Amino acid sequence: NIMIYQEFDEIAKCAGLNSSWRNATSGVKSICIKIGRHGKEKLKFAISRFFGLGNIHIKCWREVDPELVSQLLQRNPDIKKLTITGCFTFLRNALEPLGKRNALHLEELILDSCYFSCLNDVIDLLENKNSLRVLHLNDNRAHHDCENWRHLVPVSKDSSLAFRIGKLHNLEELTLRNWDLKQIDARVMFSGLKRLRKLSLKGINDSTLLEIALLCGKTLQIFELAGDGRTYGWVTLNGIR
Repeated sequence: NIMIYQEFDEIAKCAGLNSSWRNATSGVKSICIKIGRHGKEKLKFAISRFFGLGNIHIKCWREVDPELVSQLLQRNPDIKKLTITGCFTFLRNALEPLGKRNALHLEELILDSCYFSCLNDVIDLLENKNSLRVLHLNDNRAHHDCENWRHLVPVSKDSSLAFRIGKLHNLEELTLRNWDLKQIDARVMFSGLKRLRKLSLKGINDSTLLEIALLCGKTLQIFELAGDGRTYGWVTLNGIR
């Protein structure tokens, strides 16, 4: 199916040509939607056209409609890979369709600069995700007491999220950028991650670094440490000891 090699905008154009082209787009299992000037129209088209998708990537260059994102995810309950990137992306509770006992086959979750209605939205999202292999949570925030953007706090401030991550026993890759790990018990997050091979962190002290080395040293192959706004390259644990 040549559609699998096309950009989302091209797929949408082809679907509007005739019934033959519309049928050709039915085999698409992976889409990347760039949310710009016509973001709502693109999401509405995806909702009307695609179900059974395995991979959804949403690049937010402008504000996204959380309700439309939620509808798209409801149409694709067996998704295996979800990526949402952008800047100040107010998702609110858009990912609720993937929470708790849903999306049990999710293997990869990447969320960059996403803002949620409350911390429980993130915690519920990671519940029962035994198939999850890759998790990136970078600079995500949630409302604390009210629906005021000034009250958004980093999701890393709550230890209950660290506890939930620690239950993802099949996790192989974990990236936590702009997390303050100095206040989190490393044993809670890392003692159960026996298959972790790649770890990328920012905001870590020497004692936490040592504890992670002891907990994950047998399996960890790549350890990336970032500080002062820069990435200092890829380092193996053997090189740190």
